[in-house]
Amino acid sequence: MAEEWNFVGHAVRADELDLIRSIVDEFAGLSRVELACTVCELLGWTRATERLKARECRDLLERLQAAGVVTLPAKRIGRPLGACTRVPMTPRGDVQPAVSGTVHDVAPLAIERVTTADDRRLFRELVGRHHYLGAAVPYGAHLRYLVYATRPHPQVVACVQFSSAAWRMAPRDAWIGWDDATRVRHLPQVVNNSRFLVLPWISGRQLDRRGDDHGTGTERPSPARGARAQARVGLSSGTRCRAAVAEAVSDGPGRRETTLD
Repeated sequence: MAEEWNFVGHAVRADELDLIRSIVDEFAGLSRVELACTVCELLGWTRATERLKARECRDLLERLQAAGVVTLPAKRIGRPLGACTRVPMTPRGDVQPAVSGTVHDVAPLAIERVTTADDRRLFRELVGRHHYLGAAVPYGAHLRYLVYATRPHPQVVACVQFSSAAWRMAPRDAWIGWDDATRVRHLPQVVNNSRFLVLPWISGRQLDRRGDDHGTGTERPSPARGARAQARVGLSSGTRCRAAVAEAVSDGPGRRETTLD
């Protein structure tokens, strides 16, 4: 019996596999990314935003190569495997004068989505320099926010990032109690709070939280309990806080092969 292949919840059909083989053989001069884009275009593997699922397709192609189904071109020289995203070093990311008090002392707060190149550089610098996990390119759909205080003068006080949930996580899936079909249907409504940083020179408490359902995907996220009982938020100064959630589901890694959009 032929091995079955899964692409982001979709069982790859025999005719689709034949087309993938022919594309890889016929366009051997393309890069792996270009091959993945070509496959996605011909098979209609797109997100709700009509963007190609090229990264997920490249992962599928590499799994097919590992199983001897296709032979991909050699990887082209790029960043070394495991290289970190370059973090800008500018005065904007330097430690600022301390701000203390309650949220009322810095209110009103403005929570702005990161949409411009300058905002992305600022977010990457602040998270890269002051979050214990550093800056990393999120897998799949994501939302990033910069939180601004208006007093004593306008300044960024926090950074927040949400990204797509793991495709499979056995303890989580067992706790929810959904089958594969239900998981595929509702997983786009589950989000992962992959970065949360209150800048180390800010000691105010009780920052407001606000939802946003217009990100790189089209789904409206639903509230969900975290996968860890305690989420560590670290700062470069070594300060740590722990945020308790309702119930521990798992401390283990999940299998990430999907995106929100």
